Amino acid sequence: MNILLLDNYDSFTYNLKALLERSITGSEVTVIRNTDPKILTIITDALIISPGPKTWNETGLLRDVFQKIAIEERKPVLGICLGMQFIAGYFGIETGRMNNPVHGSQALIKHSGDPLFDGIPSEFHAARYNSLGLYEEESEELVFTAFEDDSDAVMALRHKILPIAGFQFHPESFMTVHGEKLIKNFWRYYVKNK
Repeated sequence: MNILLLDNYDSFTYNLKALLERSITGSEVTVIRNTDPKILTIITDALIISPGPKTWNETGLLRDVFQKIAIEERKPVLGICLGMQFIAGYFGIETGRMNNPVHGSQALIKHSGDPLFDGIPSEFHAARYNSLGLYEEESEELVFTAFEDDSDAVMALRHKILPIAGFQFHPESFMTVHGEKLIKNFWRYYVKNK
């Protein structure tokens, strides 16, 4: 299986690549920066959108890549941190400054029992590195599936119809207890079952 890992110029991108390769047997992960025009011609089985230091609308060619892979081809997409914010923004949910920005600390996450969290306790610890987040209500297309315990900030979402999901926290961090299981669940639920 070919996976396109779109790099939003983030230092965690290669940790995410290692997690994908470790979690998904037989996967071939190609990392390409969000400004490289060849991302528009890549043929892939799934798109993973990396974290990054900017806002969701400062992501190079990501909008075009997302339109092609997620909307036109209807292939699975997983957004991490900035990647999740991009998904939310694409579907009309704006991000805003967090009341308490979090960089490099563990947060208690509570999930709703969505299949992406199969086999994971309803409360678990995960790494957060973000100063922007979602506080709006769900949209017609997206449903929120996990929240931070302390702030009620949105920590995960998925599309109601398309195979698109996002995590605000970082599954690739050693501080995220079930990172590998989350990636395996995404793969099983969205890629193998499509």
